[in-house]
Amino acid sequence: QHAPPSTRQRNVPVQTNDWQHGAHVGGYSVVIDVRTPAEYAEDHIPGAVNFPVLTDAQRHEVGLTYATTHFEGRKLGAQQISANIAAILQTHFTDKPSSYLPLIYCWRGGQRSNSLAHILSEIGFRSSVLCGGDRED
Repeated sequence: QHAPPSTRQRNVPVQTNDWQHGAHVGGYSVVIDVRTPAEYAEDHIPGAVNFPVLTDAQRHEVGLTYATTHFEGRKLGAQQISANIAAILQTHFTDKPSSYLPLIYCWRGGQRSNSLAHILSEIGFRSSVLCGGDRED
């Protein structure tokens, strides 16, 4: 029995600028960097783990496609990110309790981090997304 949409509580990702206040690094169970392995190797938040939603080659392919046609690039990115998130869920979230609090970040746009955060929130995890990604202001 599902509650009507107007009364059902939605678990939506929290947007935050703070990654330093919690249990792991600031109250979070884990800080997840969803950027490509090359981006992660170049620089990342100390203590963050890399669960890339796109490989380096996929990000390049999506970028080239997007430069030609935004719509086709977004479709291709969504297909690849969805498949990769399925693998991330199987590998890293199967044994996690609902109290697991992931903080997720990407670069600056937030599309990659919001993709994983949305799925985790729909499952029931209280995920947070780092606003502005890993860039320094």
